[in-house]
Amino acid sequence: MLASEFLRRGLQPVTPRLGAMFLVGGGLAANVYALLPGPEEMNRAGLVAVGSAVLALGRFAWFLPWERWPWWANLCLLPVAFTLLSIGNVMSGYAPYSYGSSTS
Repeated sequence: MLASEFLRRGLQPVTPRLGAMFLVGGGLAANVYALLPGPEEMNRAGLVAVGSAVLALGRFAWFLPWERWPWWANLCLLPVAFTLLSIGNVMSGYAPYSYGSSTS
């Protein structure tokens, strides 16, 4: 058995579950962030909805049978995660290019 094949087989069930843990952590962070003071443009209900969706996706991804599927199956989580991340950025109310400008 080649070393690369050994590593691929050894890490196959771990990698998607690590992604599931990151999703759960991100969902928790979004829900906590919705409770903190923020800009007036923040859509708190939308941010809680996105955080809850990320939490649900993470919990769902944890229990999927990753070891029975091909190694590339966990890549299906990426488009969903990036979409939820983008929606969360819109709901947070921050303009992405305003960090360097002054507000006064």
